[in-house]
Amino acid sequence: LSSFCHIWAVVPCIKSYLIEIQCVSRIYSLCIHTFCDPLFEALSKICGNIRVALRKEV
Repeated sequence: LSSFCHIWAVVPCIKSYLIEIQCVSRIYSLCIHTFCDPLFEALSKICGNIRVALRKEV
């Protein structure tokens, strides 16, 4: 009975879930790359020229 339930109920549910998640993950990835990549690229160019100088005063 356990094998029957696993083969005919659990595995198909997992497969359908993975197919559904794959579609959602592609849409999510597209949104992230569309909106976040330009933002982080701009922030990196802004913060890329920051220089820190440490001085030890005696």
